[in-house]
Amino acid sequence: MLEVFVATQNQGKQREIKEILKMISREIKKDIIPIFPSEKETVPENGKTYLENALSKALWWREKRNMKKIPIISEDSGIEIFALDKFPGVMSSLVPHRDSTDIDRCLFILHKMKGISNREARYVSYVVILLPEEDIWFSDFGETYGIIADEIKGNGGFGYDPIFYLPEIGKTFGEAHLEEKIIHSHRWKAFKKLTKVFEKL
Repeated sequence: MLEVFVATQNQGKQREIKEILKMISREIKKDIIPIFPSEKETVPENGKTYLENALSKALWWREKRNMKKIPIISEDSGIEIFALDKFPGVMSSLVPHRDSTDIDRCLFILHKMKGISNREARYVSYVVILLPEEDIWFSDFGETYGIIADEIKGNGGFGYDPIFYLPEIGKTFGEAHLEEKIIHSHRWKAFKKLTKVFEKL
């Protein structure tokens, strides 16, 4: 059995990462038990890249919790819209402002995309595994290409999922079942690349 601390307070991410770790557990034949933050904290995210944010969050939680005995997993992700020069990117959780709801963010993007025919976009995820007792970490990334829908569709998932249409499944991530979304997701692709790291923990 392997216990890991997952450095996210986002409940949508918690649900997905819990399922992803179950999938990896089956692959490596070792139970991975995620521990999530129990307290609400304001964690700084000042990095200019997803990787900087993911690593800084892992280090922040290790310092905050004095947690040096178990691995820490952190992830940072965003949506990049090509017609908007990859906006919002690393700012995805901060637009139009930090306290916006997921629906606010989707409506904000739909408004910016009004009248734009090129609706190609991608989801990007960077995952960091910070090893216990030392400042050694591993990271990798995943990406999923899709299209910004014309309207909000579905109430599943979180973030921009209701406007992220994936032609492969013929629906938005907001309309997809959790398992269906995960196997096509940027997040799963990033975690999957780190399977060998999990094997050695």
